[in-house]
Amino acid sequence: MRLLLKEKNHPSALLSTGATDLALRQSKKFELLPEILDLSGLQELDFCREEADCWIISAGTPINDI
Repeated sequence: MRLLLKEKNHPSALLSTGATDLALRQSKKFELLPEILDLSGLQELDFCREEADCWIISAGTPINDI
């Protein structure tokens, strides 16, 4: 639901769960990034789960949790 609101209200915004790649785009490539939406607070994107033959690691999981 929250992401649908993003599409409606901020269609050109970049989504981020960690800003390292975005910081490099700004500092090294000198890109102007006028809108960035931080998704790091979404609990739905922060989990690790072991399956029978693999691990599922979500996009918002901090590297220290892996």
